[in-house]
Amino acid sequence: MKKAAALACCLAVLQGCAGAPPAPATDPFAGIDRAALSARELTAAVVVTENTKNMLAYARGGRSVGEMNWDPEKLFSDSIDVFRRTFGKVVIVDRADDPRAAGADVTAVFDVYYKFDSNKTALMPLFILPPLALALLHSTAKTDMTVALLGAGGAPIDTLKADGVVEHRGPTDQYHLMGDSMRIARTRLERALLSSGALEAYARARKPAPSAATAARAAPAYHSDVDAPSYAAAPEDGDAYALVIGVENYEGLPKADFAERDAAAVKAHLLALGYPERNVVLLTGQRAGRASIAKYVESWLPSRVTEDSRVFVYFSGHGAPDAATGRAYLVPWDGDPKFLENTAYPIQRLYRKLNALKAKSVVVAMDACFSGAGGRSVLAKGARPLVTKVDVGQDDLGKVVSLAAAGAGEITGTDETQGHGLFTYFLLHGLNASRGRATVQSLYDELLPLVRDAARRDNRDQTPQLLASAGAAAKLSLSSAR
Repeated sequence: MKKAAALACCLAVLQGCAGAPPAPATDPFAGIDRAALSARELTAAVVVTENTKNMLAYARGGRSVGEMNWDPEKLFSDSIDVFRRTFGKVVIVDRADDPRAAGADVTAVFDVYYKFDSNKTALMPLFILPPLALALLHSTAKTDMTVALLGAGGAPIDTLKADGVVEHRGPTDQYHLMGDSMRIARTRLERALLSSGALEAYARARKPAPSAATAARAAPAYHSDVDAPSYAAAPEDGDAYALVIGVENYEGLPKADFAERDAAAVKAHLLALGYPERNVVLLTGQRAGRASIAKYVESWLPSRVTEDSRVFVYFSGHGAPDAATGRAYLVPWDGDPKFLENTAYPIQRLYRKLNALKAKSVVVAMDACFSGAGGRSVLAKGARPLVTKVDVGQDDLGKVVSLAAAGAGEITGTDETQGHGLFTYFLLHGLNASRGRATVQSLYDELLPLVRDAARRDNRDQTPQLLASAGAAAKLSLSSAR
């Protein structure tokens, strides 16, 4: 019995204990509107402490066996990016009295301390049982980050602390753990900065009230004839579901002009077409992160849709091509063109998930492009748009009927006078013209020449696409009215 218990203990150590599945990933910045934060208008002088310099020197002395791209300088620059995403301008200084900090609104004293512990020395006598000794190895990497915020006169504003702890059993590379622990601490520190009520109050106090004339110039008003439906509302259809996504102000990418106006107008039309308010999800800003999009496509829709359901999915924002594979991706609010597989949502996956629904009809409309050459498309910084063929997922359509704003190698445009993407404007214009009764095919037939002509006046090509099995688009109407 003792031998059996000992063997079970060893197996538990070697294999780990099976517990409950981890909680679903959450957005650490949910509920924070970066664009609305007053700190975005401040200049910050970041003071790098001796502890932080020592951490960087320690990192420079190591090489990560498990990481081909081990880059100590990136550990530091990624940490400084936390301040760049919080403040409007950032300068790096060695001391608070550095002349370069004289014009700063805020001085941020940035302290990083890293510690690594391992019990491998204590396990050395177990060399006679190498597998067990390796399994009993236990390492802990911890990064502590502290930021002391000082006002222009040196008065304290706030002190923020964050840590990142990574534990590992078995053989490991401590520099790999170092990077993980720093990433956790950075995320927590950024959340603390963005959530600091003291910093927001200080920033507001330093922000001059804009004159009425300045406010009018800063916020132009757009009014379009498609912002609201001009047709009578159709009867409500409890089996109609819609996911509407508009990403205009990205976390770290160029703006997709009018994307949120596009999404708001599309939702207004869907309600008039018979989609119940309770069945329409609108995702904009930070709510349109990758995890949120995946949640509604892969969990919310499958849990509600039946064989009698109609489903409509709309996306307005950036698209991107993978230069290596040619696959097309929708870029969410937190998307990064350098890491599309991990941060963006593949068109192929979207079609597969929607095609797997029990719904009787699924329509997708996308005011985005995938050329990487401009418009509503992005490419990794420094990369060239050399993708010769973009895979827009046509082979995975199944029963899905898809309307796209442009051809795979083209860029999309906007109508500055209407405050909408060209594709969205003419799509909604067609609904108004048909009093909401148009089929998907007739909507496409009307908007195709109109978008083409408008694009040619801008000296470019934009050819909307209709992807569907033979005859499917001619039978589909977006309205619940029969």
